Amino acid sequence: MRRWAAALIGGALLTTGLGAVAPGAAAEQPHDVALGAKYTVSTRIPNAQLQAEADAHYPDVGGRSLTDGVRAGAGFTDPGWVGYLQQVGRTMDVDLGSVKTIRSLSMDYLFYQSASVFLPAKVTYALSADGTHWRTAGSAAGNNRGTANEHRAVSLAIAPTYARYVKVVFDTNGYTFADELTVLGTDGRAPGARAPHGPAYRPEPLADQGYQRAGTPRVGGVRDMYLAYTYGPGNPNRAQGMWSDRDLLPIVSHVDTEGRPTDWMFDTVLWMAGGDASEYQDKAGWTDLIDRQFTPNVDVDALDHAVDTARSSLGGAPHRVKVVLPVPLPTMDSPTPWGELDGQTLDLNPDRVGGAKAAANRLKVVDWLIARSRARFAAGHYRNLDLAGFYWMYERIGPNSSDSALVQQTAASVHSHRLKFYWIPYYQAPGFQYWRSYGFDAAMLQPNYFFDDTLPASRLTSATQLARWAGLGVEVEGDEPMLTSPAAQQKFAAYLDTFHHEGADRALTGWYWGARDTTLGSARSTDPAARHTYDAAYAYLRTSR
Repeated sequence: MRRWAAALIGGALLTTGLGAVAPGAAAEQPHDVALGAKYTVSTRIPNAQLQAEADAHYPDVGGRSLTDGVRAGAGFTDPGWVGYLQQVGRTMDVDLGSVKTIRSLSMDYLFYQSASVFLPAKVTYALSADGTHWRTAGSAAGNNRGTANEHRAVSLAIAPTYARYVKVVFDTNGYTFADELTVLGTDGRAPGARAPHGPAYRPEPLADQGYQRAGTPRVGGVRDMYLAYTYGPGNPNRAQGMWSDRDLLPIVSHVDTEGRPTDWMFDTVLWMAGGDASEYQDKAGWTDLIDRQFTPNVDVDALDHAVDTARSSLGGAPHRVKVVLPVPLPTMDSPTPWGELDGQTLDLNPDRVGGAKAAANRLKVVDWLIARSRARFAAGHYRNLDLAGFYWMYERIGPNSSDSALVQQTAASVHSHRLKFYWIPYYQAPGFQYWRSYGFDAAMLQPNYFFDDTLPASRLTSATQLARWAGLGVEVEGDEPMLTSPAAQQKFAAYLDTFHHEGADRALTGWYWGARDTTLGSARSTDPAARHTYDAAYAYLRTSR
C-alpha cells in the first residue's frame, strides 16, 4: 500500500502521490466523473421475452445512454430514456477508468404515473477501489408522490471517498425509465478522502419465501377465493353483475349436470367493483357499489340463500362461506369533486386542493366505504356468511407514492376492525414485491397468461416462481372463450397442471373466470369439453384441500 505524506510549505498544503496538488495550483472543481464511463447492467430475475420487448422499444443505445451526458425529455418516448421492464431489479456496474474522489451520486429517473412509470422504491450505491471488494455508500428512496410527469433524481451525498468503480442497484416497478448517472467528484485521490467504507455490499438473496399458504389464520382462513363481478348502472354488463341464488349455487357447491349439489366448492367469494375507474370517480358510483351488493335477493343476500340451498342437499354440519368486499381507488384526476360527506365537499385532486388535503379526503372516502359496508353486512344478519375483510381493487401500487400511503392507512383501518386486507396485482405490477410493507395480509399474483396468445406457456412457471420468491399466492384465470374454444380450454388446463406441478396448489388462490356467464356456462354446458373446465376446477380444489 502506498504511504502518503503531507507537509505545510509556505502556508500551502503539498501532498505527494496520486492526485497531488502543487503549491499555488487552483483546486479542481467537482464535475461529473462518470461522463462517458463504461458500464454493464445485469437483471435480478431475467426474463428473455420481457428483455427483448424493452430492448426493442427503449434500448440502451451502444450501452452508453446512461453516461453520455444527454438528458432525455419529460416524455417516455424520448430516445434518451432507457426502459427497464419488470424483472424485479437491475444492477449497474460502472468503471470510471481511474480512481476518482467522489462526493455525490445521483441517478435520474422518469415519473409518469398515468403510464405506470415509477421510480424505484430504493436506489443503493456501492463503491470499490478494485472492482472486487465493495462497500455500501448508502441508499436513497425514490419519490413517487404527486401527479406531474417529470425527471426525478435519486441522489446521495457522501463524505469525499476515493474509488474507481461504482455500483447502482435499483428495483423496477412496471417500466422504470432511467437516464443519466451523475457522479460528482474530482480526478485522483483528494487530500483527506477516505477509502470506500461502510457495510460490505452484498446482493440481496434471491431465496424463495415460499407460497402464501391457503387456509391459515394469516389469510383469514381463505383457501380458494372466487371473484364475482358486479357492475354500475351505465355498464353494459350490469345484468351479469346481478347474481341470484341460483347463479351462486355452482360457486358455493359443485353441481352435477342436472344442477344438483354434490360437494362444497369455493370457500370465499370476493365481490368485485367491475368496470373501469371512471365509474367510481364520485360518491354516486361508490354508493351504487354498496347498494347493489346488498340489494335483497341479489349478490351477498343471494349468496346466503345459495349456501342454504346447497346445505339442504348436502346435509352435514352447518357450512359458512367467507365474503370479501371491494375498495375502489379514490382517483385523484377526477374533473369534479368526489361529493359531500358530513356537510363537507371532498375534492380528491391535489392540483386543486393541495397534496395534504387530497390525501386526507381520499382516506375519508375509504373510511366511509368501509364503515358503510360493514354496517350493511351486519344489518343483513346472514346465517351462513362471515365477513373476512376488504380487497384493494387497484392492481398496481407505486412504492413511496400517494397510493401506497393511502393503502397503508386503509390497512390500518381494516385491521382496526379485526378484518383482513387482500390484493391481487397483475404480473410484475408496480409494487407487487412490496405487498407486505403496504399492509396487506394476503396477496395473489396474476399470471395474465390466458389473455395473451403471444405468451409462451412458460409464463405460468415464471409466475409461480415469482409468487414463491415474493411469498404470494396465485390466481387461476379463465374467461368466456373456455365455453367454445379448445385452445382456451387447454390454456385453462395448463394453469391447473402447472400450479400442481410447481406446488402452488397448496397456495392461497384467487379464481378469475370473467363475468358471471362464463362460470354458469361451463357448469350448465351440454358440451363435454366446456363442462370439463368446471369439473376440472372442482377436482383441483378437492385434491388441494
